[in-house]
Amino acid sequence: MSSATATLLLKGLPGRTQLALDAQQDAYLNNEQFTGIKNLPAGWHCVSWSIATTSSDDTPGPSTGAVRNLLLRYFDEGEVVARELDRGQQRLAVSGSGRSTRRRVSRTIDPSASRVATIVTPDVRGSVEERLLPYPTTAGDSWRAATRHLSEHGGHVGRQVVAKVLGVDSEGDSITDSLAAGPAQAADGKEETVLQQSGNSGRREHGKVVWGKSRPEAERFEVLADGDETDEGDPAQTSKKRSNPDSTEDADDEALHFTPFDLRRSWPPHSTGSDITRWSQDKSWLLRDVARRSSTGIIPPSLEANNEWSALLCELELTFIIFIAAGNGYAWQQWFDLVAVFCRSSSLMGAQSAFELHPSTTPTDLTPHIAFMSTLRAQLVLLPIDFWSTQEGKEEQTLLAHLDALRVNIARSLSAAASTGTTKEEEQRQALVQTWRALSHTTATAFGWQLDHQLDEEAEVHADLEADEGEGAPVIVDL
Repeated sequence: MSSATATLLLKGLPGRTQLALDAQQDAYLNNEQFTGIKNLPAGWHCVSWSIATTSSDDTPGPSTGAVRNLLLRYFDEGEVVARELDRGQQRLAVSGSGRSTRRRVSRTIDPSASRVATIVTPDVRGSVEERLLPYPTTAGDSWRAATRHLSEHGGHVGRQVVAKVLGVDSEGDSITDSLAAGPAQAADGKEETVLQQSGNSGRREHGKVVWGKSRPEAERFEVLADGDETDEGDPAQTSKKRSNPDSTEDADDEALHFTPFDLRRSWPPHSTGSDITRWSQDKSWLLRDVARRSSTGIIPPSLEANNEWSALLCELELTFIIFIAAGNGYAWQQWFDLVAVFCRSSSLMGAQSAFELHPSTTPTDLTPHIAFMSTLRAQLVLLPIDFWSTQEGKEEQTLLAHLDALRVNIARSLSAAASTGTTKEEEQRQALVQTWRALSHTTATAFGWQLDHQLDEEAEVHADLEADEGEGAPVIVDL
């Protein structure tokens, strides 16, 4: 094991458990010799796993519909982490921790705080070296691109975002699975007040306050250790994976605390008439509001001016990781909503909307949309080529509609800048077009999407410039 890379030792996973690393498409089936993963570069890594269920056929791996679990952790250079399967809780716990206990998590973390290191003797290192799976080198570039914002500055902001959304235990692990959903109501009165003041007052479903997406009621279910027999009359013979769903504290430990927002209520508080109409189409106010609230408690007020979008971009990356690695539907919907609000924020990009008689002259900052498109491109690279053809709904058509709205907003932004003669943000505009081109090329190669060959308004601007400077330039005639 190299001292410059990290190692994850895994114990207790039954044979034929399916493992995937860092949201990669290739998965592994373990055997009795498997003891962990070595050569992990310092930084974020996720391990997702599904235990094979007993069946009459010989099909390898977990059955369709098996719960997929996810462990996400920021590894320090040279760190050795040892985890063992807790069969009662169906999670990876500290190796040798003893009997199963309920996991306690925190929603805040100090990224600069040191963690207790696992000591591994040279004898142990030598005995497990040959049974460790080397980290696949092909995963490095795509994973680093998909976690760029989470990893910035040593994961300072990223660790806090992960702690807020997933929670982090005393060992620095964050875990979730394919069944996790969001909290049914605000964790405290202050959060509810902030949401109501921002114009997102929520609604009541089944006696609970809900923001954004409707959530199915929690289901009671049990997971038995292999070989146990179910006896409904003797609860002592069963070990429950989840605590009583009526317990607010237990449910909060396993909930996904994404920044809540509702695309259907995208206007500022106390808006009326034309303002509601405008902001229901242009999501710029909502995007800024979500970015501000996602940074609360993470970015100090004194640093918000230069880090306004850091936390939200981290959350965008995290939602996709949870979906693609754990197959979590709640994270999938949150990711889709974040993509929609970025794509449909026209005035933030300096694009003239249908409610403006003249091109926008407000100074624009294209940095968040450049970062968004780069992140989106890195995420789509992780999807299998046949991903969209396997979806049962209209997800592909919906995403293409969002991207078409983004294309129109980019074109209008370029057209507005050309008509007003502003050159201050010229470098940003060039970066915006280049990033869009890269996104368009990647999706065309991977999925056959034809987002465009040239932005319509951009083509018009270039045609006008060529006409003014070439043979078709106007000629002044003295009368």
